[in-house]
Amino acid sequence: EYFRDAVEAFARIEEDSRYYNRGLLATALAQTSNGKFGQALATLAQLSQRGQEDLSSYEAQLLIPLLHDRLGHQQKIESSYNNAIDFFLLKIGQLNLRADELQNSTILADLDRRTLSLEPLTIELEELAPLSFFINRRLLLEMVARSSAAENNSEADRLLREHDAALRHLAAEHLTDHGSKLKSYLNQSRFGLAQFFDRQNAVGKK
Repeated sequence: EYFRDAVEAFARIEEDSRYYNRGLLATALAQTSNGKFGQALATLAQLSQRGQEDLSSYEAQLLIPLLHDRLGHQQKIESSYNNAIDFFLLKIGQLNLRADELQNSTILADLDRRTLSLEPLTIELEELAPLSFFINRRLLLEMVARSSAAENNSEADRLLREHDAALRHLAAEHLTDHGSKLKSYLNQSRFGLAQFFDRQNAVGKK
């Protein structure tokens, strides 16, 4: 009953909510805990089809091979681990490229959606700094935009450059942390595949 109530609660999260992916992952975990492995796979497929990259979609990659294992899908266990390994290697490569380009790129904060666009990633502003930091940056942009070319706007320009430098620094730190998580997921996938091979070898020796 507890798990059923949890699934029903997560199902009430609206699809356009920024917590929807987390709700799908939590639903799959609840289904897994309740032995509903097939349902959990279906939920993770729904999460994957959304095509949105976040930690929930990454963690789903780790859960898929475990579910195939629980269901006894021997042929799919190895392939799903390999898919996860390839996926995380790709994302680490993309992240490294994005980090190299960060200092030379223009970062635009979408304050209405409370997100920061760092393609292919979208970061919640609250993960970087207090929202007031980004509000101040928006006010500086508006100040610069309202100023005529004849006005001396050097102070606003200086503050804006300082904000942009701080924003790049915060984003770089976030990318570093994100990269550490991806490397952890990669290592977990490799360890899971190694364990699977060990079990297969042990069965073959009997």
